[in-house]
Amino acid sequence: MDLKKFFNELKRRNVYKVALTYAITAWLLAQIAALASDAFGAPVWVMRMIIITMVIGFPIALILAWAFEMSPSGMIRTNSTAAKEDHSSTGKKKPLSHKLYIGILLLIIVGQFIYNKYWNQVSINSANMEKTIAVLPFHNDSPNQENVYFCNGIMEGILDHLSKIPDLSVVSRTSVEQYRKNAPSTAEIAKQLGVNYILEGSVFRVGNNSKITAQLIYTPEDRHVWSDQYERDLEDIFSVMSDVAKTIAKELKANISPELLERIESRPTKNITAYDYYLQGKEYFNNFRLSGQQADLDKAETLYNAALGLDPNFGLTYAGLARIHWERNQYNFYMEETSVDTVLQLCNKAIALDTNAADAYWVRGGFYDHFLFEIEKAEKDLKKAIEVNPNHLDARLDLARLVAYHIRDFASAFKLLQEAENLDKSPGQISQTYLVNKLLYSSIGYWEKSVEYHNKQKEVNPLVKDNDLIWINMAQGKFHVAQDIAKSQFDTNSLDFLSIMGLTNLYLRDYNQALIYFERWETLVKEYPDHWSASDNWFRFGMVLVEIGREEEGIQMMKDQLKKYGEVMKNFQRMDVILYNSAAICAYLGEKERAYDYLRKFDGNLIRWDQDIYTVQLDPMFDKLREDEEFKAIINEVQGEHKRIREELSGAESSE
Repeated sequence: MDLKKFFNELKRRNVYKVALTYAITAWLLAQIAALASDAFGAPVWVMRMIIITMVIGFPIALILAWAFEMSPSGMIRTNSTAAKEDHSSTGKKKPLSHKLYIGILLLIIVGQFIYNKYWNQVSINSANMEKTIAVLPFHNDSPNQENVYFCNGIMEGILDHLSKIPDLSVVSRTSVEQYRKNAPSTAEIAKQLGVNYILEGSVFRVGNNSKITAQLIYTPEDRHVWSDQYERDLEDIFSVMSDVAKTIAKELKANISPELLERIESRPTKNITAYDYYLQGKEYFNNFRLSGQQADLDKAETLYNAALGLDPNFGLTYAGLARIHWERNQYNFYMEETSVDTVLQLCNKAIALDTNAADAYWVRGGFYDHFLFEIEKAEKDLKKAIEVNPNHLDARLDLARLVAYHIRDFASAFKLLQEAENLDKSPGQISQTYLVNKLLYSSIGYWEKSVEYHNKQKEVNPLVKDNDLIWINMAQGKFHVAQDIAKSQFDTNSLDFLSIMGLTNLYLRDYNQALIYFERWETLVKEYPDHWSASDNWFRFGMVLVEIGREEEGIQMMKDQLKKYGEVMKNFQRMDVILYNSAAICAYLGEKERAYDYLRKFDGNLIRWDQDIYTVQLDPMFDKLREDEEFKAIINEVQGEHKRIREELSGAESSE
């Protein structure tokens, strides 16, 4: 075969020209199709079919160019006598039109390259972008609408993997749940959440087969960065979640260490049915966090236990059960000792099976802090939770509290809160961050900053009430202001209102008025034994009874409450409040040594919630200690420390 003659023939038949024209035209059409696909949200397969069609069409175009050509008389075969006689076949009669067309297309390609390379660098270089991302609730496209739990499980699994990547700031599931129905545009969602990227997707499941679609959007330009579709059976579902997380990290140029890659690719269980039970249980648990319905918590526990029945080594499930016990007990005044042991055992089991179980470290750290007061262990666990999941907001907020209250390093605590605010700018999470700021400032008597953060919290969450302002004003002796706030916030027949009014009138030493509110409270509280006032108000009620002449009845009420506190202290629950209240009862009854013993424990080791160190100076129950030098020394020492901390913080703020 004479190759020279063959290539000359290709040239004569315009094959080169057709190939170049087809390639450039196909590229241009692909760009247009991509833009249209993004604009209309077309499925991934549409773009794939366009590209496949163009690829298949290329050899067909070359074959047609070899066999036929256009002439003034129409389409003719290139090996015909007419083609050989028609000089237009050589391209000499219309050279300008062909070359001009090709030249314009080449200019478009070169122009786009230069634009992307030099002028549009910011929009395409993910390394220079803030890597903030929200994973929206996936759509359930399955025929069976009960598969919502599975759909949510896929979405949360991807979110969990992304949260482990230090380079990414990932919005929590709680914050995105509001967009499940009637969601605004992605641009508006991104603005509300403070993110640059949004991941959205859908799940179609029939039996053991699933089809998962995901797409990543760069919201400042409303541009689809990446999209893909996965058709897998349930046994391979873990690889989908890890693949999506790895792909997003690659697109955003986020670093994944070999150790982290191994964690992302690991399977939490080999039993897919156990995992299905786990997903159902987690759905009920998340429903509980939104609704507060105890029935949801019970169903979650049942399903978690069903998962463990199939796979006793399923670590995530032990962490889930630990969180259930935490939710059941964290707000209870009285806690059984077995509850503390149960939570710790479940956390220990989860960590033994998975040394990177962030939630287990977080829950265990919280129990060490709140109930066992083993501060070093609590700090270590909370830091470990953040290490394995840099986006764990709850652990970061709890660590900020611990560092402030126990280690007394308020500067580091506020730095942790600033990091938390930068990680998740969604209204729900910022509201929680502002709340902790408010509590920390209140605990050191920095009232201006505390009120400032209360107002910030209300700005991002208008549903926040002014309850905290009641305690802030009471700590400053502004009891009438506290009463006015209570009247504006609560139903006048509610336990909250009756408790606040009874307490403020007691502080004002208007015992007859306090009696009116406490008697109404006594009638109602029996219907709500879990209300916060059910443990705190009895001894206050007792003092009022003594002051109005019902001495024997009132003293017995206080003694009964003191006995209950002694039982509760054995089980570690809310010891800070118990120590203060026990000191108050003993002080009022004239048992000074016991009162000072409780006050020393309260001052030396524990959280000073609700500005107790300030209210103790105003509390009538401490009148018998008021002039004692020891009492003054305790007050002066703590307030002196608070003044020093306020000055340090104020100085740091001024230097910024």
